Amino acid sequence: MKGKTMIVALLCTVIGTVALLSLTACGETKQDTDKNTSSATIQVDKKEEENTQTPNLWTEQKTLQDAAKAIGFSLSAPETIKGYPEVSVQTMEKAIIQIMYRNDADSITIRKGTGTEDISGDYNVYQESKEVIVGKYTVTESGNDGTVSLATWNDGTYAYALSTPGMDAEAVAALIAQIQ
Repeated sequence: MKGKTMIVALLCTVIGTVALLSLTACGETKQDTDKNTSSATIQVDKKEEENTQTPNLWTEQKTLQDAAKAIGFSLSAPETIKGYPEVSVQTMEKAIIQIMYRNDADSITIRKGTGTEDISGDYNVYQESKEVIVGKYTVTESGNDGTVSLATWNDGTYAYALSTPGMDAEAVAALIAQIQ
């Protein structure tokens, strides 16, 4: 009987060892498969990311005069705005001139473009929106809490947009009077 017990014990040990090795091998294969899958997923994500980048359509210009030469029409706007020491000028293809005034926290942007459609690029929903007359233009002013964050208008040939961090209507009207 002792011999039979030894054989059963030995057989159980061998079967257990084979089962353990099989499970370990399967586990390693699964990990390898998971690694391959993860690697393939990462590669696909990188390719998708590379393919979905939006190109920068804006070209830096040194001055408004350079911008006018590059685009074929001019923009008259203030050279500086008090409290906004950084000024940059850009053009987009043959369609828009943009001048941006910046400080550490905010910016003011003025755009002029061909056509009469809204060229602001501002898709925010504002609490308030009204039409006002500024000089010879009918201007749509939009904003929140009594301030103007966006003003848009056109002269029949060109569209204009003024984006602010939220200015009072008088300051916006004073800026619009300087834009052509």
